[in-house]
Amino acid sequence: QINDNQIVIFCIELECGKRKLGIINYDLYAKESPDKIMYGLMEEIKSNDEDSWKLSKFVTADVIDKIAAKFNTKSYKLPQSSRQRGDFQRQLVQPHIDEDLIKDTEWSSLSPKNKMTDELSQELWIKKYENASKNINLPCIPI
Repeated sequence: QINDNQIVIFCIELECGKRKLGIINYDLYAKESPDKIMYGLMEEIKSNDEDSWKLSKFVTADVIDKIAAKFNTKSYKLPQSSRQRGDFQRQLVQPHIDEDLIKDTEWSSLSPKNKMTDELSQELWIKKYENASKNINLPCIPI
C-alpha cells in the first residue's frame, strides 16, 4: 500500500520533535464489531538515512480521529481499501483463452522457462488447460 500511495501520512509535534505517523487500510475488521475497519498505525523509522515504516498497532477510525484531534490534524481522508482499486480488481479477472489461440500458437517458437516447460507438449498443455478451466480450484493457466 505504501508503494501504491495508499497511505495517509501526518506529522505530529512532540516534545522530542516532529514525528510522522502513517495510516494504512489492511482490509481487516474488528472481531467484536465486524463493521469497523481496522487501520494499521505506522511509525516512521529513520535508519542509515533511509525512511522505513514499522507497524505500531491496529486501530479503528475513531482512535485515529482522537489522535488527529489531539494534534490538530485533519483525518477526514482515511485510506481506502486497496481491494477496491481498479488495478487490483482487473488482476482478479481470469483471462479468456479460446481454442483458436491455443491452436494458432506456434509452440516451437516459445522458449522454455524451466525444465518442466521443456517437457510440456502442446497436447499435454491443452489437456491441462481444459482440466484447469473446468475446475475452479486449479490455476487458470497451467504453468
